[in-house]
Amino acid sequence: MVAYVAKNLEKIKGWKNGTIAIPKLEIVCEKRVFPCEKDAKEELARILPLDQSRKKPIRSYECDKCSGWHLTSIPLDDWKKRVAEYKITDPKP
Repeated sequence: MVAYVAKNLEKIKGWKNGTIAIPKLEIVCEKRVFPCEKDAKEELARILPLDQSRKKPIRSYECDKCSGWHLTSIPLDDWKKRVAEYKITDPKP
């Protein structure tokens, strides 16, 4: 949420003081955002027992772009491997 507010602060101020009618706020993440870990985990607990044919989220994580919480179907070990591979193969300028 911090990144969202920072990115839209001037628009929010303009809406508050009446200089603009309705601010068009920029979306930082395309995924569904939960304001805290507790809310993300509650949603995860709600959907885990549901039957569905596509992948189902298995864990929550804090987003470094929007500071909100998202759900993912990628196991933590797989995510750590992907990050490690990226860091090894990604040359730094």
